[in-house]
Amino acid sequence: MAKLSYDLLTLEIRFREFDDCFWVQYDVLFLWDGEPMVNDALLKRSPVAWADRGKATFRANESDGDSLLPVLKRVLDENRAEYWEPIEPDVILAFYPEQYFPFLPSHWEVSYEREDIKSAREERQQAKAAAGGRLPDDAITVIAFADAYQWRNCTAYMSNGLALVLCVRRNDIQRFHDELAQEYEIFRREWRIEERLRERAGAGEKDSEGSTTQETS
Repeated sequence: MAKLSYDLLTLEIRFREFDDCFWVQYDVLFLWDGEPMVNDALLKRSPVAWADRGKATFRANESDGDSLLPVLKRVLDENRAEYWEPIEPDVILAFYPEQYFPFLPSHWEVSYEREDIKSAREERQQAKAAAGGRLPDDAITVIAFADAYQWRNCTAYMSNGLALVLCVRRNDIQRFHDELAQEYEIFRREWRIEERLRERAGAGEKDSEGSTTQETS
């Protein structure tokens, strides 16, 4: 279970299953001090596809394999804002390197800066430039959004819902990526993802070869 945390606030991602329709099913949790922040009784349990959701978890779905890891890799490698939106956008994760929510200029101005703080800031700027513009403690703001479609009696995606905001560091995102990659390696082997996708492709080719057309007038 890959977790991204600041203090007692945590975003957790789990690989749930690779189902018969060749979709990766994810569980996404918002936690405070290890406990769910969402009232499970309000979440959708019907139709049937929603019945087996985990307690107080949001669902996300992606076709043919994981697509979150490549997004995390781009955020780390390219140091630019990026987001993950699976094909069924029940959940969206957005990443903003070196930006702070609400992503607008501050209303405050520095009126005084102690010399030791100024010196430390300038040293960090020099170290950052020498490191190619990226340091392990660079701030990255993460917004995890759950569409209202996750809740009972909601019948369509709304682009409205609940969001969790975390301000973490680059090394936290790297750790999260590495944990998720290790879990996906186990997951893809257990669920035979590549093998099943090859079998599906082979079955599709056989169906195509066996099909016939007839001219009509």
